[in-house]
Amino acid sequence: MPADGPAEVPEAARIAGEVLRVAAGCGLPPGLHRLDDVLLQYHLSRPGESGRRIAALLDPVADRPELLETLRVHLAQGQDRRATAAALGLHPNTVDNRLARLAERTGIDLATPRSTATALAALLLREATEA
Repeated sequence: MPADGPAEVPEAARIAGEVLRVAAGCGLPPGLHRLDDVLLQYHLSRPGESGRRIAALLDPVADRPELLETLRVHLAQGQDRRATAAALGLHPNTVDNRLARLAERTGIDLATPRSTATALAALLLREATEA
């Protein structure tokens, strides 16, 4: 977000830092990212009354960082299990098994668009809380 004058620089810098955090949380490669590049994800990552509850949906797998990382990469790869497996250096069946364990523990089944959106919001809100 460009700053029109010196007084707007602190807010622009804050938003730029948030955009960077959201882009990384979405699995985008390092580089230049604008707010418009991650607009939905930025919006979903804003804490609010329900934000803590959404982030808490992933609490059952908090002790399993490999499941959270698999979820993050799977969403970043457009839910392509082979691309996820390649990015993580795993067999596609291992990706399926990890996602099944995630679904068992959290109730988040990535087979539905609603659960996919919920998973994305939960990851982003969780990272916002941890940051």
